[in-house]
Amino acid sequence: MTNNNRIFKEGAYQIDCSKAIYASNGMRDYYQQDVFAKYQLSDVDWVIEDDDYIYLVEYKNSNVNNAIDMKIEKKIDSLSKKFHHSLLFLFAIGTTKQVKCIAILDSQKDDARARQEVRNQLIQRLPMRMKRILPKEEKVIVDVIVYSIADWNNNPDYGGKYPIS
Repeated sequence: MTNNNRIFKEGAYQIDCSKAIYASNGMRDYYQQDVFAKYQLSDVDWVIEDDDYIYLVEYKNSNVNNAIDMKIEKKIDSLSKKFHHSLLFLFAIGTTKQVKCIAILDSQKDDARARQEVRNQLIQRLPMRMKRILPKEEKVIVDVIVYSIADWNNNPDYGGKYPIS
């Protein structure tokens, strides 16, 4: 999987992944190249890889025209499904790095308390205790983070490397 264009648009925003070892917004396209892929992949918006981790990043924005403002339960269901499917894809291609699942919620209704609730629910729904045995025993998912765009951009490990504008 290669992608030389490292700036990806999603709705009204874009993310600059030029500092990443690897970045893609086309997991679904890669998956569906397989003629046997009958199952519809519900993947995250961006996969970003650095020296230490793979970040599965899903962006939800209901602050732009024509956006659907999902109820929190539907948002959690959607995020959980996208993270699960993306993890399965990473396992299928033999990824061995640890994963951070990151949701960026951009909505008037998604305040810090709502983002914390989404994070807590995702932790309950994702396989947080699952460990990879080979090549060494370690947790697969090391963190679940739910940010606003401002939170993301203000964090030097995320927005400092991969800004959203």
